[in-house]
Amino acid sequence: MNNPEHWTFLNKGKANAIFKYIGDDMNYKGKVIRLRLANQLVLSKEIFEFVNTFRPRLHHLIAMELIPISSDFLRALAQESGIAIKEDTHGIIMPLIELPEQRKKVSKHISLYTDSINNHLTVEIKPKWLYSIPQNTTLCRNCALNFYRDEELLCSLDLLNPNLITDWVDRLGLNEQHSESLTHFLLSSDLFHILFDLQNFKDIHETIGKLNSENEVPEELVRSMALKDVTVYISLAEDDTKVTIIDLDKKHPSKFRHWKKQEELLGDLYSQDSILKKQCYRHPPV
Repeated sequence: MNNPEHWTFLNKGKANAIFKYIGDDMNYKGKVIRLRLANQLVLSKEIFEFVNTFRPRLHHLIAMELIPISSDFLRALAQESGIAIKEDTHGIIMPLIELPEQRKKVSKHISLYTDSINNHLTVEIKPKWLYSIPQNTTLCRNCALNFYRDEELLCSLDLLNPNLITDWVDRLGLNEQHSESLTHFLLSSDLFHILFDLQNFKDIHETIGKLNSENEVPEELVRSMALKDVTVYISLAEDDTKVTIIDLDKKHPSKFRHWKKQEELLGDLYSQDSILKKQCYRHPPV
């Protein structure tokens, strides 16, 4: 497993580099190894342990295996890929998620992957802020950020309301079969309600706004912010629906600076008069 020639670079995100196994060991066929990028402060073992604390409630979390790795292995993969990889003692093995090639980006946080020949669809959703909105605000965090960026808005909070799910799905432009299958799943599944329960943090805007150092960041906030960055894949085939949750990475408390900057940026939007006409459904105009 520690032979770098058996791994090839696949892709990278903001925090991790992914390498696909191309060797002959059947234990790793169809698997990838996820390695931390050099600028990350949280190591793989800590993330592995962090993710496992959520498994009792989030049954769809992607399977993970923590394996020891050598410095030589890391250096070889860094050289092969040209990517700066964190010096670490472990990597995380996961199944390779294979998506249909045809992609339609509906919004920044929603994409559709379709296989028209086999009539398969995978919906990628980054549910972001699932939380109770403070009563003194007009817009939720999702809507405020989308209005600020002038981006297409499909608020993930709609997924918590059965009266809004059909309209939410209709806006994706799916064929009738996929539309019915996805609507049925969203109406019958408690997944997004569980994510809400785990993400929700009382007075989160106020709490973030008052932070001045890493030492002030409560563990509950670290957990909440990590859950706000997960990605959910809902794969629809004939009579089968498969759900996979990825990207549950523990946040380092130093991230509070970025969170606070965003709150300062969006603070006025939560109640700005000029966008009252764009209110979230939860706070209808009076």
